[in-house]
Amino acid sequence: MKNIGGALEDLAEKIFGQDFILKSNITNHPAFSHLLDASIQCQKIGAPPEKASLLEEIISRENHIINMDLKLEH
Repeated sequence: MKNIGGALEDLAEKIFGQDFILKSNITNHPAFSHLLDASIQCQKIGAPPEKASLLEEIISRENHIINMDLKLEH
């Protein structure tokens, strides 16, 4: 008999496809936020000012969401 988590993953894969499971596993990884931040910081290098400011806004929103998640965990 499969465990509940495995059964839910199978159902999600049938409904949303394998990409959904892969994306979910990636975004739930503990290092994801750090890797995303590093990627955005790299994209800012040499970017036009408009794009750099947009990337800064994305980082700010990401940090706000992460802080909210951390508060909910405690």
